[in-house]
Amino acid sequence: MRRSRSSILKALLSAAVVLVSIGGSAQQRRQVDIDLQAAIRIETVDGDLNAAIKQYEAIASKYKSDRAVAATALVHLADCYQKLGDAKSRRIYEQIVREYGDQTEATAVARGRLGSPTSSAGESIARRVWTAPAGAEIGYSRVSPDGRRFTYEMGRQDGGADLYIHDTRTGADRRVTDMAAEPGGNGRPRWAAFSTDGNLLAYSWDKGSQNRDWEVRLVDLRSPGVPKFRTLVDNGASISPDDFSPDGKSIAVFVSHKDRTAHIGLLSVADGSVRVIKAVPYGFDVNLRFSPDGRYLAYDFGVDEASRQTDTDIHIISVDGTSDVPAVVNPSPDYVLGWSQDGKQLVFASARSGTRGLWSLPVLDGRPQGAPTFLREASEDLLPMGLTASGALFSALDQAENCGIRIGEFDFNAGRFLSAPVDPVVTFVGKNRRPAWSPDGKSLAYLSDRPNANWVSTLVLRSTDTGALHEVQIKLWDYSELSWSPDGRSLLVLGRGPSGVTGLHRINAQTDEVTLIAAREWQDAASPDWSADASKLYYRRVLPNDEVAFVEYDLSSGVEKELIRRSALGGVWLSPDRRYIATMSRLSGQTPAVLLIPTGGGPAKELARVNDRTVGFWAWAPDGKSVFVRKSSGDVLRVPVSGGEPQKLDLKTEPGMGPLRLHPDGKHVAFQVSEPGTPSEVWVMENFLARSGTKK
Repeated sequence: MRRSRSSILKALLSAAVVLVSIGGSAQQRRQVDIDLQAAIRIETVDGDLNAAIKQYEAIASKYKSDRAVAATALVHLADCYQKLGDAKSRRIYEQIVREYGDQTEATAVARGRLGSPTSSAGESIARRVWTAPAGAEIGYSRVSPDGRRFTYEMGRQDGGADLYIHDTRTGADRRVTDMAAEPGGNGRPRWAAFSTDGNLLAYSWDKGSQNRDWEVRLVDLRSPGVPKFRTLVDNGASISPDDFSPDGKSIAVFVSHKDRTAHIGLLSVADGSVRVIKAVPYGFDVNLRFSPDGRYLAYDFGVDEASRQTDTDIHIISVDGTSDVPAVVNPSPDYVLGWSQDGKQLVFASARSGTRGLWSLPVLDGRPQGAPTFLREASEDLLPMGLTASGALFSALDQAENCGIRIGEFDFNAGRFLSAPVDPVVTFVGKNRRPAWSPDGKSLAYLSDRPNANWVSTLVLRSTDTGALHEVQIKLWDYSELSWSPDGRSLLVLGRGPSGVTGLHRINAQTDEVTLIAAREWQDAASPDWSADASKLYYRRVLPNDEVAFVEYDLSSGVEKELIRRSALGGVWLSPDRRYIATMSRLSGQTPAVLLIPTGGGPAKELARVNDRTVGFWAWAPDGKSVFVRKSSGDVLRVPVSGGEPQKLDLKTEPGMGPLRLHPDGKHVAFQVSEPGTPSEVWVMENFLARSGTKK
């Protein structure tokens, strides 16, 4: 499964520090990392520049024999002074250039801050060109080569989304897809690419199936209204159109097949055939950009599965596949942005110098002609949308929703909160989600999506007695599920581990050790939880025929057993005694039903039907005698397990409120609250290519 473009770019552009030094023990290296990360956190998260200055000064002094570390600390030190408007910043940048000439990346950044001696008179300009309306998503947006139009998604009230185009000259917005006309009213657009003349738009369409089938469609933007599309390819693969060839005859695509193979290819605009250029490992995110003459493609890819988020390199491959040249090789994330109009510069983003920035590589006939040039800084929050023919870089500032945790006391008999829920977490507000109580109630686990070097979520264990936080530093990417084992010794998560294998992992709550339990893709083991004796796991699986099954997995034998199979099922919600699973069943054309499934085997029982398209599970009663469900209106219904009509509570929940997580005392609950962030924006950066001249 291909990861979202926005999450990949976040991972790439938010790497905080890259240390490249020779010698020193592993223990020393770990301490260096700890010291630098602590200082960076004070600078970027806490915003205490004066305290960060003291930290960087101490690091530069403590590790002065390690020139790479000292130079990196000095760059950050100068940056802090620059943010304060203190002239000391320039003296420190000059010191780096004068005394650390052997540290090429640090000196490149310092020269860039001082101003390149070969830069043109024009100054680079960054300006906001659009503020997105509510409901718009711009994490997948792409700009046309002339910079006049860009794409964005607009969510629909009935679910899914449509693709829109914004015209920067007229300010007009145009819808180019009609999800309501799709079979079953499902689907949403994803990646898109404009032709060189801006008249054609190719986009991938997720058909909204459980098994994630995709197709690539082509529309002519010169036709009025919502343009009719022509399907170029529909083979069930995840396929993204990245860039049109200059002659408009083909589209560079990245394809991931369900058999876990992947490749770079050229998609014919005329007949929809795909010519494979290069096979690549499955599970990576590959981005493609044509050279202006159409002879080459620049692409970035992960070096290996274990380091795919922290180490991506850039290659240049000929379109006939006969030449594949490493262009940018560096132990940091490097991401292709595009080519200069004359094809002599390959522009890319990198965090190689310890700060996020834009770089340029001189290229001739598909081969590097020297070292990269530092252009300027780039914010970690801006997600590149593409480089125009004139050399302007469009970027999306896609504001993610804020997630918080609330704790309160709830009377399940009366159906009301006895106290106003409060947020117990005072750090990284707006970044915390997925609360889970330990079986003894002494710890609340949650995930915190704070900035860090690899952009992976931090697992936090909060003591309910003292409020002390224990942060579990584990290298698991994309993990979102979280459940405690019955004995309270470990947590179960679904994610991709350091070995590159996606699956169910056990995290030891005492030692932080991570163990792979079973290799599973995300769609094969969603919403996992434990049996009462911790000998089995239960999870949700999407089947090839687009059905959904709840599966029991025996940990000792590795044997799986289906408990139920339906065309549509919600999440796995175990009762307090773990004897039953409650879920929602949404059969096509039928009213959603509340189902009860015995974990010990036997037929499922339909408890009630709820006439609401987006009704979802909300809570189990502590005694296991009722299931609470929440309607899209915010109303909550109590559904008796023994049968009978659902009872509407005198309670109105707020939008964005997640299911209740029950404390062992049966009174307190924790839940996640999602709130919209600030409006998303599109920015353009101009004239920055003229600032080249500072070399690596």
